[in-house]
Parts: sequence; C-alpha cells; structure tokens
Amino acid sequence: MTSAPVLLGVIVYLVFGTMPLYFNDYTIILASRVLLGIGSGLFSALAISLLSRFFQGPTLFKMLGYQNATASVSSTFFSFTLSYFVIYSWHGAFAIYLLAVPVLFVFWKWVPRITDTVPDKQNEPGVNTKDDNILNNKLVLMELVVMTLVFFIALVAMSYKMPQLIVERHLDSVQDASNLYGFFTLISIPVSLVYGQVKRFLKNMLIVLIPLLGTIGYALIIVQNSILGLYTATILVGIAYGLMAPELFNKVSEIAPTHRTDRYTAIASIALNIGVFASPIVTNVISNGILHVQSSDGVFYVGLVGFGIATLLACLVRKAY
Repeated sequence: MTSAPVLLGVIVYLVFGTMPLYFNDYTIILASRVLLGIGSGLFSALAISLLSRFFQGPTLFKMLGYQNATASVSSTFFSFTLSYFVIYSWHGAFAIYLLAVPVLFVFWKWVPRITDTVPDKQNEPGVNTKDDNILNNKLVLMELVVMTLVFFIALVAMSYKMPQLIVERHLDSVQDASNLYGFFTLISIPVSLVYGQVKRFLKNMLIVLIPLLGTIGYALIIVQNSILGLYTATILVGIAYGLMAPELFNKVSEIAPTHRTDRYTAIASIALNIGVFASPIVTNVISNGILHVQSSDGVFYVGLVGFGIATLLACLVRKAY
C-alpha cells in the first residue's frame, strides 16, 4: 500500500463534503453524502494502518493513543463549532469540511512514502509478528471483529439510554444525563493519551481488562440508584472506551501479515462502525422484543451480557497472542 489512497480519500472527502455549500438540490446533496462516506471510509482505516508501517513497539502504542484522543477532541470541538456556523445559514455548516485542505497539504508534504520507512522486517523489541501462521491470524481477526462488534453495541447504549434511566429512577434531571455523557467523553480523551504507558505496563492483559471494565461499569449502573454511583460507572466505561480503539488497532497490527495490514485494519474499522450504528437496533430488539422489558434496565442488561461476551472473546485473543 502507498499513501495515494489516503490522499484520494481526503480529496473525495473535501469535494463532496463541501458540495452542499454550492447546491440546493436535495438529490445532489444526498448523493454527495454517500460519496462523502466513501471518501471517509477510504482514508480513515488506511491512515490508521499507516501508523503500523511507520512505527512499532512502544512508539506505535503512543501514536495509536494520540490518534484516538485527537479524534475525540476534534469531534467534540467541531460539533460545538457547527452550532455557530448554522446561525448564519444551513449552507455555512458545511464549510467545516474545508478543514480537509490543510490536512491534505500536511499529509502530502510531510507524510513519508512507504519506501522511505524502515523495512517491515526490522522490529522494535517486544513486537509480535506471526506472518507465517496465516490460519491462526485469520481466526484471531475473526475473534477481534466479533469482540469489537459486541463491545460497541453494548457501549453505545449508554449514550441514548442514560437520560431515560435517570428519569425512570427519579435520580435527577435530564441535564445530569447530558453531564454524564460529557464526562464520559472527557474521561476517554486523557485515557487515550496515556494508552502507550498503560499498554507497556499491562501488556497482553489489557485486551481482557478493557471489556471487563465495561462489564463492571454496566453492573454498577444496574444495581446503583444514585448519581454518584452512575458517575463511578461512567468513569469505568469511559476508561474502557478510551483504551478500546487503540488496543484494537494495535492487536490488528500484531496479527496482520505485512502485506495485509490495510485489509485487516479496514475490517476491524468496519466492525467498530457497524457496532456503533447497530447498537440502538440490536439492544432495543433484544430488550423489548425478546426480553419484553420496556424500561431502560433491559438495554443495560443486554449491554452487560454483551460486555461479558466481549470479555470472553478477549480471553481467547490473549491466549492466541
């Protein structure tokens, strides 16, 4: 792989992201959203896989943590910025995509080509490479994909069910739910920043600890009946969230044969996004349709089981690597 697909993805993202600035036609705008998604999908996974080509070992751990932290910071910041753009016109909101211009320039100017990096076979101490065991690599990838899918289906439930839970239990106002979710995001950012240090300390135990923290957090949500208890649970789940993405992509870089890193990373990224998208559908169908629990507790029970399954799968991944 070269960096050309990443550059192409950013260009597609820029062109079709800004298209609603110039057009009013609904069909054109709808088509531009589809093509925007293609551009985003093209560069996001490949950009992450490039990290494993440029960095290895402890340096890679730090870079993956930084990547996840900056993604959270930028998402929060630009969501806030958009509220001001919309004041002027709905067209103005799409000016945010012009930020792809400096990204495109910086990537083209300073990101080295693959041929300029250290050869793939030169590894830093502590790096696990198993290019020779393709069957085992694919099996571990499948375990990682299912674990990621279940993890994010369980995780995202917290964002849309916490307000209902607070109201049902008469704990406080819906504003507290907003504060809790903001606290959840805030916790995940510094946790991602220190992922490198955490990984070096916990090593292969980290992959198991992450979904286990989610399990404990959801168990607390179910049994606690106080705002303080919910904040404690939020801290645990927020830590799990901040560590999950960097650990996922680090594991992918460990198991992927050199020539398949891009494909493995893309598959893991797709599993993550499908988990986020499918969470409301899956948790509500199981809670309401199968368990016949109409309260928010049902969704958190489903999430608790999901985190438990993710923990078991993480144990299998740890055993293999």
